[in-house]
Amino acid sequence: MVRYQYLPSAVKQYQCKIIVEIGVLRCKRARRMIEAALTFSSPEYIFYYGFDLFELWNSSVAIKEQSTQAPLSQAKAQTVLTNLTGANITMVKGDSKKTVSKFAAHFGKYADLIFIDGGHSVPTIASDWKSVQPIVGLNTLVFFDDYYINPHGRFKNKGCKTLIDSLSQSAFAVEVLPQCDLFKGDDPNDVTEDHLVKVRKR
Repeated sequence: MVRYQYLPSAVKQYQCKIIVEIGVLRCKRARRMIEAALTFSSPEYIFYYGFDLFELWNSSVAIKEQSTQAPLSQAKAQTVLTNLTGANITMVKGDSKKTVSKFAAHFGKYADLIFIDGGHSVPTIASDWKSVQPIVGLNTLVFFDDYYINPHGRFKNKGCKTLIDSLSQSAFAVEVLPQCDLFKGDDPNDVTEDHLVKVRKR
């Protein structure tokens, strides 16, 4: 997916070493972000925190949250990233509406980069955004996946657009990143654009 190129690029550009990802899935984006951090830091100074349902994922969740692929198990995800990168890896299993707020309330520092790509329902995305607020500082980069433009079919009433469009422009700098992935519907003229969005506090 071409839109994900922004994540490792941002890690390098802003020297991000504390990375939080909501929605680990198969660890592909996590690996690319951590490998980007390894270009300027040794692994003992890189900290990755991944949140997902892992073994709790099921078909009903898939339908509700428009999740088309099951994540790895928690143990597998931990092992894969630890063995491949040598960085400090923490995987947290459970519903992000509960786990992220608990983590953020006690973390005691700001993340360098947060990637929100867990459940795709509007309430879940809003909850994830609210939950990470204690770890969002002035220098924190927050990326959202699935800002749908011209949504059709399964993309209707999903994604982060509702939340992003409601953010205060005086409080947040919001950028819908131009490189996107295209998804065609049954009608060839129905093409949904899927963008990443970068958000920073002003």
